[in-house]
Amino acid sequence: MNKFISILKKGEWIQTVLATFNRDSFTNGTRALLALTTVFLAHWLTNWDSDLLQIMLGVIASALTETDDHWRARLRSQFIAICTFLTVTGAVWLSLPWPILLALVICFAAFTLTMLGAIGERYRAISFGSLVLILYTALSAHSSRTLVASSIPLLLIGAMWYGAISVIWFALLPKQPVQARLAKLYAALGEYLQLKANLLEPIREIDQAERRMSLVLQNGRVVNALNSTKESILSRLQHGNNSDWLKLAFHQYLIAQDIHERTSSSHADYQVLTQSFFHSDVLYRCQRTLILLGKQASAFSTAIQSESQPIHQGVTKRSIEDLSASIKNIEKYASPNRQLQALHGVRDNLTSLAKVFSEVFLQPNSDLHKQLLDRQPANLKDAWSRIKKQLTIKSPLFRHAIRLSASLFVGFLIMQAMHDQLGYWI
Repeated sequence: MNKFISILKKGEWIQTVLATFNRDSFTNGTRALLALTTVFLAHWLTNWDSDLLQIMLGVIASALTETDDHWRARLRSQFIAICTFLTVTGAVWLSLPWPILLALVICFAAFTLTMLGAIGERYRAISFGSLVLILYTALSAHSSRTLVASSIPLLLIGAMWYGAISVIWFALLPKQPVQARLAKLYAALGEYLQLKANLLEPIREIDQAERRMSLVLQNGRVVNALNSTKESILSRLQHGNNSDWLKLAFHQYLIAQDIHERTSSSHADYQVLTQSFFHSDVLYRCQRTLILLGKQASAFSTAIQSESQPIHQGVTKRSIEDLSASIKNIEKYASPNRQLQALHGVRDNLTSLAKVFSEVFLQPNSDLHKQLLDRQPANLKDAWSRIKKQLTIKSPLFRHAIRLSASLFVGFLIMQAMHDQLGYWI
């Protein structure tokens, strides 16, 4: 009870609530819940005779196409998604009387939509939502073609309704998606730093290969987090938004990029250092400093999500001072050599990392430098060029499109052989 009261007094519960509200999973679920609840209430209060399920399926399909964008870009994405939905559902409806043609339409749509994912994340999400909508449309065909014709407008109404809620949400709360990605980035960095610290442990009988593999896998997660954060910030920069919060977010992204580069660029042979300084505590001090920096990155993640300032205890600074003192003690009894020089390099790298960490929450004074690589296609020619590069059997995306189309075709044949009206669930 006393602990609970102390948490309330410190205001930690406010930070916890804010951090929860700023999570992607919470906000995505809230938007979907709001859209579905309003549809249900409208259906109930107006005694609407139309099938409620079709509208809800449209809401779900539209939610699956959502990507993080500025609200204007989100509006454009919704327009593209609705046009794609209308095209694919119309093609399914026209081909319903001829099963062979319907099978070809579904397979061609699956292949084409999957290959559109080569253009970028936005189109990958739209393609997935369109594929889901094709199946929703086909599920309506178990009764009659007329039912499909009446279902398509309802599916599109549901999709447009969720799109409207999404656009309004992104317009009113532009900071939340950026903060959520920055928080994930610093959380991933924190784990990466602590995995890197494991390599510094001066123990001879440990599986360094396993630890390096864990580090490589986490490095991939950090790179993915860097890319998603960059895209989130870039979509806001493109619309001339230079507010203070965006400048700070851009500054924090660049620092995270710097931390990752400094950490991953260290190529010291830790096994050689272990053998050279096995009887000293210096490597344990290096490891402790890196662990503290990892914990600091995790604390930054929480602070970004809760929009609060992290509390610095000065532990990292004292840890580096102790490390420097330990190295000076070694220098009294050891002659200069390559191992000692490498140890100085580790110390200098940790010191520079700590300095970079101290600048994370400092508001930048300079204007934004918009020198970020935009991975979105500049025009239709660029988009087609990206797709064309993937039209080879060596491309994983191309092979996935072939597998998906073949699976749908086999499932359609099984449905026809069994004469099962609900076989579209296959």
